[in-house]
Amino acid sequence: MEKLKVLTFIFLSTFMLSSCSTVRWASIKNATHEDIIVKAFFEKNNERSDSKIPIAAGEVNVWQYDRGLFETSKIDSRLSYLEVSNSADCLLRLSRSDIDKQAEVHLQQIIIEPEDFLAVCAK
Repeated sequence: MEKLKVLTFIFLSTFMLSSCSTVRWASIKNATHEDIIVKAFFEKNNERSDSKIPIAAGEVNVWQYDRGLFETSKIDSRLSYLEVSNSADCLLRLSRSDIDKQAEVHLQQIIIEPEDFLAVCAK
């Protein structure tokens, strides 16, 4: 009987811990000298959505998201990719791996710099 109580306690503890989530913050910084439009594409449970975010030169946009206790993603796991455009209609696309690299280096922040557009628009 005691063994059953211990197993039940372990099961319930594991269930409670796995269902908990924590609130996290992520941000996109426009380090360019012009206004940009960021289109963020999100996916969860095969449902897709997008959000159009205008960011003025030098400004930062912040969003909040929930992250499960055991989730290994370092930034919003629903974020699939970003498309960033400037006044010259140059389109910069950041894949999920690009986002993860930026978030790791810049502590949960994605930074759009002038060099990013130069590399893409020069082609």
